[in-house]
Formats: sequence, structure tokens, C-alpha cells
Amino acid sequence: MIQLIIVALDGSEHSFKALDYARELADKFSAKLILLHAYHPTSDIRGGEGFDKMVAKRKRSGEKIIKEALKRMGDISFEVEEDLLEGPA
Repeated sequence: MIQLIIVALDGSEHSFKALDYARELADKFSAKLILLHAYHPTSDIRGGEGFDKMVAKRKRSGEKIIKEALKRMGDISFEVEEDLLEGPA
């Protein structure tokens, strides 16, 4: 029995197709679904001009992807967790 499903989202149509499949499985097994987006590490811009703005921009982009995923799923009957991480995909 499936209890936990993690879906990595990058905003592509392929990741949203994976989400659709994961949603079906989560619904069928009443599994917890984790929506995960990893935004590009900020170490490449640390200390540079506009660092804080760039980090905020990357976070907003990830939040938008997760929000779109939630909207795409519609009404759900299972637990969903959102996770936005900094690091390599």
C-alpha cells in the first residue's frame, strides 16, 4: 500500500503530467502527497549585487509552480504538503 508520494515540480508540462498520475495514486490509496520544488542554489550569487532580490525572485517562482499544481489538482480528499527547497534538482 502506498502511503507517501513525492512529486518533483519544475513547472514543465512533464512534471504536471507526473502530478496528475501522483494525484490519482494518492486518491486511490489515501496517500499523503508532497509537492516539491527545488530552486537553483543561491551560492552562485552570494555576496553579489542584488542577492536578496534574486533569492526572493527564485522563491516566488517556486511558489508560483506549487500554487499552479494545487490549482491543477482541484478538490482533493488526501493530505498535501508543500515543500520549497534551495538546492540542485
